[in-house]
Amino acid sequence: MAGIPDNVAGEDIIHAYPVNDLRDHDTDSRGKCWCKPEIQEEATGYVVVHNSMDGREDFEQGKRSSS
Repeated sequence: MAGIPDNVAGEDIIHAYPVNDLRDHDTDSRGKCWCKPEIQEEATGYVVVHNSMDGREDFEQGKRSSS
């Protein structure tokens, strides 16, 4: 998906983003951010799932380990 359509109201967009990441995320946009977030269409609107710069989701999802 290229982004969220212009006719979707801002209150129908939720951003899930990493706290204290190495770089700030654009949570005012319609899914356009340097981290190339995943945009999920839900029944009540859209969820923009941002990726971290520090790679923490790889550890959380078991794709990488600290050892």
